[in-house]
Amino acid sequence: MTTAIASPQPTFASVARAAGIGIGVAIAINVVLYFIATSAGWLPALTSMGTEITLLPVLLFSIGPSIIGALIYFALTRFVKPVARANHTFAIIASIALIVMAATPLGLAAPQFGNVMILEIMHLAVGLPVMYFLTKHS
Repeated sequence: MTTAIASPQPTFASVARAAGIGIGVAIAINVVLYFIATSAGWLPALTSMGTEITLLPVLLFSIGPSIIGALIYFALTRFVKPVARANHTFAIIASIALIVMAATPLGLAAPQFGNVMILEIMHLAVGLPVMYFLTKHS
């Protein structure tokens, strides 16, 4: 006879802590990638609206979607039982969001290979740490 041990439902504080760690890791990776890309001449690139991708948008788009993801994760842990199923559902939703975001660097004004590749890597640098820390450490 096997006994399943139920995972405790994560608290808002534990989700916020895990999201904060994931956001911190994502910001650190993206800042390093930003400076590597600027020294290589891949950034700043012009968006289709004519604005430059500088460090401020990189930071804002590292933090904003991560907070939204953390709120979605917290809601899923409240409405989807058990927590393992909520983790699985969140991983699917976040993966779909990452796939959809893969098309956004192609909207640059004049996309170069280096621009597109560094922005794709930056998208992964935001999504993967946040997904990991939310599902494994909250």
